[in-house]
Amino acid sequence: MVMDGEIAWRDKIPWIEDEIVPEMEKLFTPNVRLFEYGCGASTIWAARRVAQVITVEHWPDWYNKVRAFVDDEEPELWDKLTLMLIQERITVSMERARRYDVYARTIKMFPTEFFDIVMVDGRARRLSLLNSLQHVKHGGVAIIDDLERDYYHCAIDTAVEYGWERWDVARTAFLRRPQ
Repeated sequence: MVMDGEIAWRDKIPWIEDEIVPEMEKLFTPNVRLFEYGCGASTIWAARRVAQVITVEHWPDWYNKVRAFVDDEEPELWDKLTLMLIQERITVSMERARRYDVYARTIKMFPTEFFDIVMVDGRARRLSLLNSLQHVKHGGVAIIDDLERDYYHCAIDTAVEYGWERWDVARTAFLRRPQ
């Protein structure tokens, strides 16, 4: 597993467990349109492999780091990479689940069945996954990282109840929408 984000940036590899990379390499092909919650080294890695990456980020400093990296290291990726910064005004009185509602609903800007893959590796993962299900093409895949967090399982279980095929690699769930 890539334990250090700086190593991921330096080596231009996704900051994920090593076991997941071969599965992603099978899925991330040149004709794929990807939506990603949470940008980072995996965003750059994906943009080198697929037709289009649209990613949403909530943290301005991280968003700026990714933008600067692409500008400095791989500006040609801008032809197929869109980074969106979604900042929400958060008040102390807001329920935790509603703090990232606009962020989690960003995918709704796009038509249903628009994306081949949706990767959920950012904030509000349950809500992000649930919002994304109708935007994955039939036969497409949703990916949610960090399965050790039990509170993600209800959203994953919802997809499975709707007929999505689930397979796990390390701590990541892959969900394929039925044809």
